[in-house]
Amino acid sequence: MNKGISIISPASSFLKDYPNRVKQGCDFLKSQGFNVKIEKNAIKNDSYYSASIEERVEDINNALNDKDINYIMASIGGYNSNQILRNLDYNKISQSNKIFCGYSDITCLILAIYSKTKKIALHGPTFLPEICEYPKTYDYTWKYFLEALNFNPIEYKEPTYVVKEFVDWKIQEEKLVERKKEANNEKWTINKKGKAVGKIIGGNLSSILTIVGTEFLPLEIFNDKILFLEDTNIEIPEFDSFMQSLKLRGIFENIKGLIIGKFDNSKNNSEVEGFLNVFFKEYNFPIIYNVDLGHTNPMITIPIGSTALLECGENGRINFKILSY
Repeated sequence: MNKGISIISPASSFLKDYPNRVKQGCDFLKSQGFNVKIEKNAIKNDSYYSASIEERVEDINNALNDKDINYIMASIGGYNSNQILRNLDYNKISQSNKIFCGYSDITCLILAIYSKTKKIALHGPTFLPEICEYPKTYDYTWKYFLEALNFNPIEYKEPTYVVKEFVDWKIQEEKLVERKKEANNEKWTINKKGKAVGKIIGGNLSSILTIVGTEFLPLEIFNDKILFLEDTNIEIPEFDSFMQSLKLRGIFENIKGLIIGKFDNSKNNSEVEGFLNVFFKEYNFPIIYNVDLGHTNPMITIPIGSTALLECGENGRINFKILSY
């Protein structure tokens, strides 16, 4: 039986700017047995965010009410998904069978949903950047997305390749271009050894800072969790500043393990080890970094609220799994 995916734009939207790319993504999803519905306000673009607060909430409610929709995916990240959090019907979300998915600024939405309802939400691909990739979504990205979507146990393995080549979407609207893959030379790496089992939570660091300590992401939600964090377009000093903000709130005092996502430039990926050595000198939980999550191509999907295992052993052996939902 076909499954239905609703495309919403809780933050920014560029759907109307790239119709050929949108068609590419819709065709791919249909080829995989999914019916696609782009909500009516998702294509709007008002300044630096998509539609009005009311229109964005209307799209979410329409998706929640649609019996043919199983999954709700953000079209892209951007800014200001935190604008809509006070307007959502969390009782309706809690009672629905819909699964939300997104990353970057959509971190605000999926973490608010988990905090308010304790429903699993997916930190995974968005429609325009990942699903609409030419000639198709990367196999690695799609594999982990499907496993999380189906609530399967997951054993994460690092990809053998990365894609760093930039191709302007405007160019692809005129001529389809496949981006070049290169060997993954920045491997998942252990910073601190140890073993942790616990529910997993996290997302884009700068987005987390916009809601942490509020009713949508209370500080105690991090207690006894394995935390994952990623960010993009920042250097290590800014990353340090953001991490200090979490440290000052006492978040690192109560977590069981930490996963740091791969940065979008090699300089950061080589320098982050030194930062971690100093920043977490007095902590004893397991830490890994350079993990392909968030703003990386390809990427893993992490089901927020599931029970995870993070084991960092001898000889650089990493055991990262989703055990149950």
